[in-house]
Amino acid sequence: MAKVSVILPIYNTSQYLHEALDSVTKQTLKDIEIICINDGSKDNSLNILKEYSEKDDRIIIIDKKNTGYGHSMNTGIDTATGEYLGILETDDFLSLNMFEDLYSIAAENDLDTIKADFYRFTRDNEKNMNLKYIKIDRGLDYYNKICVPSLDALYIQNTRINTWTGLYRLSFLRENNIRHNETPGASFQDNGFFWQVHIYSKRLMQVNKPYYYCRRDNPNSSTSDKNKVWAMSREYDFIRDILMRDKVIWNRNKNIYWLNKYWNYNFIINMIAQEYKYDFFMRMSREFNRALVLDEISKDVFSDIEWSNILIMINNPENYFKENINNNNEIITLKKENIELKKQITNKQNENNRLQRQIKIQNDNFQEEIDNLKLQFTKEHKNLMNQLYIIKNQLNNKEKTNT
Repeated sequence: MAKVSVILPIYNTSQYLHEALDSVTKQTLKDIEIICINDGSKDNSLNILKEYSEKDDRIIIIDKKNTGYGHSMNTGIDTATGEYLGILETDDFLSLNMFEDLYSIAAENDLDTIKADFYRFTRDNEKNMNLKYIKIDRGLDYYNKICVPSLDALYIQNTRINTWTGLYRLSFLRENNIRHNETPGASFQDNGFFWQVHIYSKRLMQVNKPYYYCRRDNPNSSTSDKNKVWAMSREYDFIRDILMRDKVIWNRNKNIYWLNKYWNYNFIINMIAQEYKYDFFMRMSREFNRALVLDEISKDVFSDIEWSNILIMINNPENYFKENINNNNEIITLKKENIELKKQITNKQNENNRLQRQIKIQNDNFQEEIDNLKLQFTKEHKNLMNQLYIIKNQLNNKEKTNT
């Protein structure tokens, strides 16, 4: 049994795949199995996987038709044999000591789950990396202590939703039948997995150190697709169904469920194409109205501004949409234009710096040539002066002899 099984779900990520595979095959923890799920990629991903597998017998390739992220992840979980399970999205990469450090802490503390901080990154045209440190703890300081999120709904409220910054005990996942929602494509299926992990974990630890590098400049990622209108709605229906299997779990977590849903719905409505915003917003209004009627939602978990917005959204959705969503779209457009201009300015500055470096190198080379010519001239001048001195002495001696 390997200490860690790593699942890599792959769909058309060949341009990033070398970096991802290098970061996992070069882990300082050698006792790992690397499960690569090729989800019907149409690019060169499968050939790259085969190239790496020929050199590393820890790599397992599962090549299948395209069935989506959720099915790929569940296939990986079914295949895994390790003690713990890790996840690497193949447009991201890992610190080389990630699994060694996290496995050591997890094993020492008998953890169901361990999570760590991470970096978000982009690269500019010259491949320079821009990093942003992201804390997974939103402020209640759950770091470096054993938590019981299955009994503490505030934990879910105060931690960031992601699934790839840590490790999960494989037996824990299987005992609780923790699975991904098998909806088409890559459409926020990590949300459901995250919720299941946290409502069932009895021993979880967060580590305040970043190991995972999450790419934010992949135009094909799920957070960049403006047409994935209802994916988040389907995912939160999936989460609700799981929570409601047990009344105790549902009553403990329902307020946090609606808080997270509110945050994620607002994220989606800012992301999707304009032609879908109205229909999506009206569904959002109806869902929150129903939650209020059924007493599933409490103002206690929302800020005053959030709660005020929810009440207006429920009671006067048309006006709210006109004043907030449409206006927001213009603001978002201006912000995007501003970001694009900043990128152009940065690229121009980088190009200018590159040219300045070239000019400096050329000037340094010219100066070196000038210095060499000066040195050569000085030497030649000195030789000529010596020769002149010798000739003058010879002349003086001749004159003396003649007299």
